[in-house]
Amino acid sequence: MSLKDKKQKVFAEIAAAKTLTNDLVALQNQLIGEISGLINSFPSLNNGNDIILFLTDLLKSLIGQQEFINVIVETLTKYLDKFEQGLKKTLKTVLKEIISCSLSPSIPSYLKSTGSGVIVRVDKIDFFDMLKTDPNTPIGGLIYDNITSPLTDSSDFNTFLYGVIQDTPVTHTWKGILTFRFYQNGSGTIPNNSLVIKTTPAYDNKSIVSLNDNYIDSIKLIDAKKFVNQLIDILFGSISVQQNKTRKQLQTEAEINDIIDRLANANANTEISDDFFNFTNAEVARQESIADNRRNGIIKVKTSTEFDATMPVEFLTGFTNDYNLTSTLVQQRSLIANTLNNMSDNLASQTPNSEDKQTIKISFAIDMIRNLIKSLANILISPKIIIIFLINFKILYGPTAEYTDAKDFIKKNKKLFNVLFKMLEREIVKLLMSYVMKEATKLAGQVALSKQIEKIQNRKDQILSLIGIGKDKIKNAVDSVKNLV
Repeated sequence: MSLKDKKQKVFAEIAAAKTLTNDLVALQNQLIGEISGLINSFPSLNNGNDIILFLTDLLKSLIGQQEFINVIVETLTKYLDKFEQGLKKTLKTVLKEIISCSLSPSIPSYLKSTGSGVIVRVDKIDFFDMLKTDPNTPIGGLIYDNITSPLTDSSDFNTFLYGVIQDTPVTHTWKGILTFRFYQNGSGTIPNNSLVIKTTPAYDNKSIVSLNDNYIDSIKLIDAKKFVNQLIDILFGSISVQQNKTRKQLQTEAEINDIIDRLANANANTEISDDFFNFTNAEVARQESIADNRRNGIIKVKTSTEFDATMPVEFLTGFTNDYNLTSTLVQQRSLIANTLNNMSDNLASQTPNSEDKQTIKISFAIDMIRNLIKSLANILISPKIIIIFLINFKILYGPTAEYTDAKDFIKKNKKLFNVLFKMLEREIVKLLMSYVMKEATKLAGQVALSKQIEKIQNRKDQILSLIGIGKDKIKNAVDSVKNLV
């Protein structure tokens, strides 16, 4: 039996099970059509490697729109700390394995406080143009954390780095680990708009592994409100359109997101070849279409009609401002749920056909779940993580080693990114599987109860027939009692 056939069988069994738990008389004439329509509506049937797409389709057959929202709320409030811990552990492990291949685990002299440092142009670590946005603007508040005055006092590395760039040519220190100095006008070996990065004297006699571990422990990777903002921007471009990102930049981001999908969905034993980073003309055309839509701040919605839907950035600014005022997990859960429901209602209100509203709401929730990995990965591919990747890249290949762009950097570090994205996929799959099993178990219980009731009814009918009382007589007796009443 092929993978597609197996998936079809699963969906058919779920549809049949759901039918058993409803009004059999009312649905008996719809069963064949329901199963057929249900099976044909699942896109994952033709996408063998995307396990998350398959699991969301399974959930679609088991739960409704509000339950999907609850899955996202649970992810953002209950599981983010687990993701954070897992990512940091994975980062440390993979970087240690990579460094173990080098000739010496000690920090090279050029990276130390007395050396020339690692030199990198800002655009080579800022793949999503984050550092072109001022944290002290409404849009900046959606992509940065812990916005302080001065910015170099921030506990968020991305905010800190923006402050460094604005305070040229002053040297600033991050958590006693690394120093950064920005040169707007370079000279000699330092290009314009470049950073010079060195370790502090405290690391003169420490290993690269200690540097990596201490730096990773010093940063916060994932924040719930930034996660939501990133997720909505991936879908609608709500933030990107306010940043006035170019079509070229947005096409690059679409390309990166496709690479994320490919690496996350790669089979465990698959060699990551250059094919993972090459695209067909059709794939490039799709990336261009995504870029155009995000640049216009829209998403194409197709139901009984097709229309361009938007998600106003005010939803995100209001959510971010309110989230900053929360102090308890209960408040955060309530705020996230209300925000996502309001977004869902807003999206559904834009359809010209009121009968499509519920379908649109469910599709919106599913799209968010299907883009969880992209959102997490996009947060990782920000300066706070690329900095430590860059340092290790320079240590491995030499201080003058270069890469052309984001795709080339990911390709040159494909083992590291593959492990990270697979870890994200594994955690999301475990989360979705827990919901699938929970709902499937609940459905199985309902089916068992329905079958037991049917068995009892059949047994009762048999007994009544043995003593000469048929169902028609029972019905007549009941009708007589009703008439007397």
